[in-house]
Amino acid sequence: MDVITLAEGQQVVVDSGHLVAYDETVKSNLRRAVEGKTVQSLKSGEGLVFEFTGPGRIMTQTRNPGALILHLTEVLPFERA
Repeated sequence: MDVITLAEGQQVVVDSGHLVAYDETVKSNLRRAVEGKTVQSLKSGEGLVFEFTGPGRIMTQTRNPGALILHLTEVLPFERA
């Protein structure tokens, strides 16, 4: 887990697949990764991103959900059904 602390008016863009949570004080806007170009956005592998404006904290994960599941099934002692 990573925590990003934003000052008043500070902005950051986070891939939607890495977002975990954010404070109520943070303003958010969900948009395409490449604005105005849906096909290019999908080809880039990043469909949607969040634009956040502080103040407040944002919690992110370093792996997207699919990569996290793959990693866990490789390192934990169980088999995926």
